[in-house]
Amino acid sequence: MIELYFTKSCKSSQHARRWLINHKLEFKEINIRTSGIKRDVLLKMLLMSEKGIADLVSLRKQSVKDKRIDFDSISLNDLLVYLEKFPEIIKHPLILSETHFQSGYHEENIRVFLPHAYRQIAREEKEKE
Repeated sequence: MIELYFTKSCKSSQHARRWLINHKLEFKEINIRTSGIKRDVLLKMLLMSEKGIADLVSLRKQSVKDKRIDFDSISLNDLLVYLEKFPEIIKHPLILSETHFQSGYHEENIRVFLPHAYRQIAREEKEKE
């Protein structure tokens, strides 16, 4: 099942939620601010990410800069503890399934969450135009 990690005030989170609903995909919503993200899920996201920490942490946020954490040298365990303790620095939305992970809302990239057959049909219809 797809998991959507979001914050209510985030426009990108709202777009991702709307996209999942419009495409009739079953998903579970987890509010990052109220529920956080469990350690095993954070680890899975890191393993599936293309950019590692940069896909999970809002490095430009002032709260991250104020804490002066050296993300280049932090241990994996310390990083996971830090993200569990300060979920407000985690990017949103984060979309996770068994086989795919996406950080942020990107209309083209989010299509990976569609079943392959659906994507194939859509591609063929687009080519006919």
